[in-house]
Amino acid sequence: MALSLGLNRWDWRTPQRFAVSVARAEALGLDYAFLPVNPLAVPDPYVLMAAGAAATTTLRFGPLLETPVLRPPAVAAGSIATVAEASGGRVLFTYGV
Repeated sequence: MALSLGLNRWDWRTPQRFAVSVARAEALGLDYAFLPVNPLAVPDPYVLMAAGAAATTTLRFGPLLETPVLRPPAVAAGSIATVAEASGGRVLFTYGV
């Protein structure tokens, strides 16, 4: 089993800055880009993940832990499905409380 590496420290001030940040991480060999789910602190993580997917070819994306407290299941499913479509399936979805 190969070791996969990911980070959750990105420039998420804008989708464009996030895309540049994760493209750099992909060039350094990282495998995952995770984002915290906190609608009060950062832009929508799914918009950022879609922007990052457009700027990369191998990096996989996902929320650190999506929760029904902040995003109802149907909304979360639609959001991650959109990122999955934009990224060609390069997502890892975590959902719980």
